Amino acid sequence: MKKTRPLSLLLLLFLTCALFLPARADILWEPIGNRFYEAHYEECQVIDRTYYVPEGSSLNLYQSPEDGAVLKELNALDRIYVNQSLEWDGELWAVGYPVGDYETEGWFRLGRLQLEYDHQSFCEDYSDTFTDYEGQLEGYRIQDQIYSWTYPGSGISDRSLEEINLDYSELTCQSVYTDPEGGQWGYVGYYMGRFGWVYLDDPENPEPPAFPQQAEATVTETGPEEAPSVSPLALVFVLVVLVAAVTAVLLWRMKKTQKK
Repeated sequence: MKKTRPLSLLLLLFLTCALFLPARADILWEPIGNRFYEAHYEECQVIDRTYYVPEGSSLNLYQSPEDGAVLKELNALDRIYVNQSLEWDGELWAVGYPVGDYETEGWFRLGRLQLEYDHQSFCEDYSDTFTDYEGQLEGYRIQDQIYSWTYPGSGISDRSLEEINLDYSELTCQSVYTDPEGGQWGYVGYYMGRFGWVYLDDPENPEPPAFPQQAEATVTETGPEEAPSVSPLALVFVLVVLVAAVTAVLLWRMKKTQKK
């Protein structure tokens, strides 16, 4: 009997999980007009996941890892979308925005956040139990809206499929998961930028069975947060601007005095 090599098994697991990861590369958010990001984007690593502030803690959003001015403070359990990360001055920083407030983008210390259990986490844990979709939604007539969940039993529905005017006769799932109570969930991998899990037993139920799970611990920094130190180059730039401003004012006053 031919033995299966460990490398082949790892490759097979990777390809299996890849089939169920959402195709978001074409719609990935990026910070716009952020000078620090524009100067260092080639050094950044894509994260594209949601984290939250752990209990008893807080998080400051900064303009950049070089700027100590606080744009916004997040409190315990506030959720934040993490777009990309970057090693800077011995710390792991990330850029993103609070969930529901994408206009308030900023940089923050990733080590102060806890990863939220999500679809990717669920796939890593349960992909070997997924079964084929057998047309459970064929002929289904929508009454109001079909809810899309971050993972089976998460209790978090961040969108509904009605929002994209989907022709439900075309709704298909990549795979099916059966929960501990026997309920079936179908994964819609990608449709016009949308994806998520649908509770096949009752697609329009806003409160299907919940089985919330916890991701592995990711918090590495606790306690009071210190403002980032201003880099020497940034300090020089500020001093140059101040000197230029003072010089301009003095010249204006001299010309005004000469006219008198």
